[in-house]
Amino acid sequence: MAPRTAKGKQKEDTTDKNAFKLDMRPVQAKIYGDEQAAKIQQLDAGLEKAKIGIGKINLLEIENKPIFGTYNDRPQKSTEVNKMLTSFEKNGIQSCKEVNTLAIVIEASRIRPNQQLNGSWSNVETLENVKFTDNNPIILASGQHRYAALKKMEETYREDEKAIEKRLVRLQDLATKSDEDVEEHIELRNVLSEIKGQLCGMGVWGVTLYDKDMIDNNNSELGHHLSRNQALHVYNETQEELLVSTLRNMGDAYREGGEAAAVKDLDTLLDKQSHDKSVDSRLMKIFKCRRLMLTLMRDVLPMGKHFRHRRELTVRWLSQEMDVVMGK
Repeated sequence: MAPRTAKGKQKEDTTDKNAFKLDMRPVQAKIYGDEQAAKIQQLDAGLEKAKIGIGKINLLEIENKPIFGTYNDRPQKSTEVNKMLTSFEKNGIQSCKEVNTLAIVIEASRIRPNQQLNGSWSNVETLENVKFTDNNPIILASGQHRYAALKKMEETYREDEKAIEKRLVRLQDLATKSDEDVEEHIELRNVLSEIKGQLCGMGVWGVTLYDKDMIDNNNSELGHHLSRNQALHVYNETQEELLVSTLRNMGDAYREGGEAAAVKDLDTLLDKQSHDKSVDSRLMKIFKCRRLMLTLMRDVLPMGKHFRHRRELTVRWLSQEMDVVMGK
């Protein structure tokens, strides 16, 4: 019987059977289509075609009542109005910057002819005051919070103006005037001059006019797109600005429902801010003192901007001297 041959290991095949499946060509960039961006570009192009021109109007003096909510029924929130108002006080109104322009949707026939509505946002002097052929309401696609903040700001300045004028009369009628009285009189006159300057042309705002027939001829899609908030620069609130905004919100609640409503508004804020680590601990200390907040809301806030900007009303001073302020 022939000897059995030992079974050796079979030689491994080192050939990669799948090598032929690999694509060895240089990889090319794959361009993805952004449908949302393309849609926005299409809508922007439609708005450009519907644009009649640009100009400015005085929102506080115009006889045509502004109407909001036609293309966007977003509810007006008092907290947002107060934030806007605080921003106006800090950064100015900036009413004729292109990003802040208000959109008016109107029939072209309602715009008085022979107006030069082709000015430049970079030169306010080239923006013409828009005139209409009637006194009927005008539709604004957006801007209700800006308009409400502007109205509230004017009201605040008018109240400050009356209070200062009343105080000036009292100082002038004093039989004997001390050095402090004279110094206060000079300071109040300067403040009054600033307030009067702020009131001059406060309501002037840049507007872009759009043809209503063209806007409405697109199943309201163009109108909705126009009514969306633009990308505006966001300013960080200082602690003092947050304090003033909170006092304003409490004041609104106080006028509607008394002290209980104001306290409830403050408690709601405290519950919300307790989870926000960005809120200064000194400001939280002030918020938690109900009696102090009610005093600031009732007695200090109505005194006007010139009084609120005193050193004694900074968050740092109030938190450090709270016992003194509260008479402890």
